[in-house]
Amino acid sequence: MQYRPVPLKATLDSLPPVWPEDLIPEIEAILQASPSMVFVLDDDPTGAQTVHNASFLTEWSLDVLLSERYQPEEATFLLINTRAKTEEEAVKINTDLGLEFSRLSRQLRIPISVISRSDSTLRGHFPAEVDALAEGMGNSHDGIIFIPFFIQGGRYTIDNVQYVSEGNMLVPVAQTPFAKDSAFGYKSSNLCDWIEEKTQGRVSSEEVITISIDEIRIGGPDAVEEKLKQVDQNNICIINSADMRDLDVVALAI
Repeated sequence: MQYRPVPLKATLDSLPPVWPEDLIPEIEAILQASPSMVFVLDDDPTGAQTVHNASFLTEWSLDVLLSERYQPEEATFLLINTRAKTEEEAVKINTDLGLEFSRLSRQLRIPISVISRSDSTLRGHFPAEVDALAEGMGNSHDGIIFIPFFIQGGRYTIDNVQYVSEGNMLVPVAQTPFAKDSAFGYKSSNLCDWIEEKTQGRVSSEEVITISIDEIRIGGPDAVEEKLKQVDQNNICIINSADMRDLDVVALAI
């Protein structure tokens, strides 16, 4: 299906109001009470420019990862730079990291949460990196939650379509130069179709679970939690988002 550019302001104004409660205090309380560690694997060094209050590592031996247990930050970013590498190299790095995280979890006897951070314009070694990471960690995950929203860069996910803001318009991502990338090109703006395209049909568009902005903003954390319970190892779940509060709702539900 061909999607057309749409007006930015009118499109955002047409959405339901964001969830009214500030959920950050509750999220922070849960994180502080949890013994788990959170690691973010960043496939490109420019992504780290938009975060704060996090540790940053460029090496990831077990000893280095162990030392992060005693740091005050709530998350640790690993700058793995795999977008600049071949798929084979990216797979090896992610597999090795998955094995290290498994060892770390066993040694510390705490859960490890891992986020694979890639490009909001859909360039990167997907699904190869995520699959390799999951395999390295023993496929202990419940599913893959896919969130390409990035408000700082003007990237919105609405009705399962990824948009890039250009001036006062939202342009479907497959109609931008990003989709013509020589290494990571693609044809689909609809993320369900994009996942089918990138998995070469292993995951069909009909199998992809989606959580809409209506579900997030009207149903809130409880509704999102119920939807997430449908996700298992064989599923990918797309999160629609057009405001940071949308992600707060999803984070609390998770």
